[in-house]
Amino acid sequence: MKSVKTLIIDRSGASPEAMLRAAEILAGGGAALIPTETVYGLCAHPLRDEAARRLYEFKGRDYGKPLQILISDISVAGR
Repeated sequence: MKSVKTLIIDRSGASPEAMLRAAEILAGGGAALIPTETVYGLCAHPLRDEAARRLYEFKGRDYGKPLQILISDISVAGR
């Protein structure tokens, strides 16, 4: 597994620079741990094979089990 780098963004007010860096990490095949109201979500770019492999590795998940993909709008589902 590749080395893990950490970028911590203060959720009370992330700077535009920090948000841009987080987007670059995801676009480059990296993963992000996102806090929600009840749990943490492990996120990655759904169209990047290396990002999906990284999620399976992080989670120790069997490659035969699917991952959930959340989308912002039904129009992006075709991609």
